[in-house]
Amino acid sequence: MEPKQITKKAMIVVNVLKKLKEVKIICLVGSLALGYSDKYTKDFDLVALYNKIPKKEDRRKILKKIIKTWKPAYDFHSIDVFDIDGLKDCSIFYFPIKKYKYFLKEFKKNEQMFDDLAQIFYCKPLYDPRRFIEKLKLDMKKYPKWLRKSEFLKLNGVFRFTRSDLIKRELERGNEIFLHYKTAEIKTWLDSVLYALNKNYWSPASNKWAFKDFEKFKIIPKDYIKKSKMFSNSKGMKLEEKIKILDDLAWEVYKMIKKHIPTAKIMTKFD
Repeated sequence: MEPKQITKKAMIVVNVLKKLKEVKIICLVGSLALGYSDKYTKDFDLVALYNKIPKKEDRRKILKKIIKTWKPAYDFHSIDVFDIDGLKDCSIFYFPIKKYKYFLKEFKKNEQMFDDLAQIFYCKPLYDPRRFIEKLKLDMKKYPKWLRKSEFLKLNGVFRFTRSDLIKRELERGNEIFLHYKTAEIKTWLDSVLYALNKNYWSPASNKWAFKDFEKFKIIPKDYIKKSKMFSNSKGMKLEEKIKILDDLAWEVYKMIKKHIPTAKIMTKFD
């Protein structure tokens, strides 16, 4: 199904859902909002921002004319999951608008960045009568220097993991499960540093669509995508080999940071 057709079906839901007085903003997130939908895209994701969360029974009552199949496995207080007109597992996530107002306030004070705020920055507003999303996007349009500097500090954590005695200690402890979990987490840190280097916000959707974003980045190590695929498709690869790939990638990112921002302070050696 073409992206325009899927978005049109999402608008059918939006035009009904916005009748709930508690709902103030509805936006499209995920692949459709990012422009990454393809032949595998079979659903849509909406975020509804509210002053007071509408009761589930009220949501179901108003949406029952257009939605016939609800997914009870996802029967949470703040999520609705359903099938509609050939699209499966479509979702609506409900969040308080005051949360995002607080996030934006902290961001503008140069104090803190929240991943959820980045998700809204990349969203496509479908119902926003007070233009809150438009104003938010203007406030966040220029990637701030303080955030870039803050994200670069994650590289310290990457090198601390790959170059300290932590790995040796955990292997001796027999704690390989932790190291496998931690290795995946550290790769996410490294990717977010690369996003910051390219002045792109890291969002909850970045894990899924990084392979698309990497292709657009102007500042990226030559073999970053190739080695990232090796890291991900590491069936049968020893943990030590995986960590070596991670350290190599981190070193290449470090060199690029020093090339473009020579004053950046990053630790690469740990006792």
